[in-house]
Amino acid sequence: MLRTMRHPVRSALRTALTVAAWNNRRTIAVWARSLATELRTGRPDAGRLASLLATLSTLARRTRDGDLAGVECVRVVDRDLVVVEGDGAGVDLAANALGATVAADVRATAMA
Repeated sequence: MLRTMRHPVRSALRTALTVAAWNNRRTIAVWARSLATELRTGRPDAGRLASLLATLSTLARRTRDGDLAGVECVRVVDRDLVVVEGDGAGVDLAANALGATVAADVRATAMA
């Protein structure tokens, strides 16, 4: 009985995960690009990495996926300075979403 239920359950689970990933594709892409940028800078600093993960988590909670359309990357320069890179209105929305949580400065910069 359980073996006959395995295929439909796996199929439904795979479909649900695909739909969830598609609905959050921009958020997933910002996380991936930001983490890749941080890891490419040489030896990653644990404090900066923790600050980046906290910033990305806050950004994911406070914005919708469609709001992040123009955001390319989020970088933590110092623990109190976050740079949101990209172009379009998504950068402004992301900077505004992070403004209440970051202590000092959030700069929205346009990609060259």
